Amino acid sequence: MIWKVGMIGAGYISHMHLQAWNKQPKATLAALCDLDRTKLEEKANRYGLAEHQLYTDADRMLKEADIDIVDITTPPETHLELVRKAAAAGKHILCQKPFAPDLAQAEEMVAIAKEAGVRLMVTENWRWLPAIQRVKQILDSGTLGQIYYAKYASSSYFTPIMTPGKPLSQPYFRDMPRLLMYEMGTHWFDVWRFLFGEPERIYAEIRRASPYVVGDDVGTVLIGHHRFHGLMEMSWASRRGKSSLKQEMFYIETDRNSLLVMGDGTAKLLDESGETELNGPQRGEYNDTFVRLQQHFLDGLETGSDFQTSAEDNLRTLKLVFAAYESAMRRVVIRV
Repeated sequence: MIWKVGMIGAGYISHMHLQAWNKQPKATLAALCDLDRTKLEEKANRYGLAEHQLYTDADRMLKEADIDIVDITTPPETHLELVRKAAAAGKHILCQKPFAPDLAQAEEMVAIAKEAGVRLMVTENWRWLPAIQRVKQILDSGTLGQIYYAKYASSSYFTPIMTPGKPLSQPYFRDMPRLLMYEMGTHWFDVWRFLFGEPERIYAEIRRASPYVVGDDVGTVLIGHHRFHGLMEMSWASRRGKSSLKQEMFYIETDRNSLLVMGDGTAKLLDESGETELNGPQRGEYNDTFVRLQQHFLDGLETGSDFQTSAEDNLRTLKLVFAAYESAMRRVVIRV
């Protein structure tokens, strides 16, 4: 079966989705919808869509286009209404992260899809990064001892250069009241859960460093599990992001060894005998994560198997995101 896809949204992230759909042997892009005719035509020309496949109205696309899947790449505040419409039309749904601006809307979308009998998965692609996959492989291999501490750090120099008037690919970042922990925290908490399971408690410190954004751009989260604890350290305002060092890393301490995995997937094991490089850089680019995620989505539709990043699963990630904001606001530990 060749799955026919209709995409709603032709903005910044749609390029990643469109590029990935063009690499799927079991899917074809059959329709594209966006309110902005200029963006719509630009993406259509780039990805070979004909005029009759273009829509400026989602209702019309859902009624007229011959599609099986709706891929939603619009902002979070639009997701509930679009999921409702796609589910009512009997289409399976892939929805861009952040899934929803609050838990109530996320839970409603889960209920809508279940009642309509359609599958709903969130485009949470970070766990398909080569470095994250490498950490998972090593954890599952039994190479490590009993974990007692883990650290996940990510840094870039992004918000301090958002000077007024400077063109940005995502200019709305400047005005988002919840920024780093919401926009990127969904990635990081999903990765943490993917690797270590469900936390019991979190404590967060969140703040704004750049004068050019309204929301948070620096955050530190202490995460407690039953048998170990860890730290997520994140910044969009770090000068480390201007260096040649890999800016994303994992460091895991156990009772018999330690693991260091850099952003390119290079993994090193440290123990009493010294340092051993388990592997060098792993092949794969950021764009490839969308290809692998879409393939997982299509496999799930064909076999009926569970999605790794189902809407139900993403509820747990969102709970951690919103708990981090609550913790930072109230200065308390949040039990999750």
